[in-house]
Amino acid sequence: MAEFSGKGRLLMKSRICRLFLFCMGATLCLWLLAACSAPVDEEKVLAAGKEIYTNQCSHCHQEDGQGYAQIYPQLAGNPIVLLDDPAPMIEIVLHGRSSMPSYMDELTGEQRAEVISYVRNAWGNKASLISTSQAY
Repeated sequence: MAEFSGKGRLLMKSRICRLFLFCMGATLCLWLLAACSAPVDEEKVLAAGKEIYTNQCSHCHQEDGQGYAQIYPQLAGNPIVLLDDPAPMIEIVLHGRSSMPSYMDELTGEQRAEVISYVRNAWGNKASLISTSQAY
């Protein structure tokens, strides 16, 4: 291995120092980002969503999510509910559709996220939870 002397050694030390500082800065940023995003308590979210669903939604969509044929759609196994992208369901909850009212002013963003997450995971449905920021 070639040895560096004088200016070459100083340049090499400078590059190593910059690389070290970059790595330390990147590690610090990742650590801070991890600390900022609290883990989601799935059971808590789904329990809150179930309570909201029972109080706000079940009179039309029924407790078991089966709805009423030709009047209120079933939510159990509903393709819109099960989409990977929850945007269409969020849009319906926010703005309503047909005889379903808008819940934009009726529920907070957190409550909308909870009830949508519940519906996406109740009665055999299995889809991702949504965050409060998605429910706006």
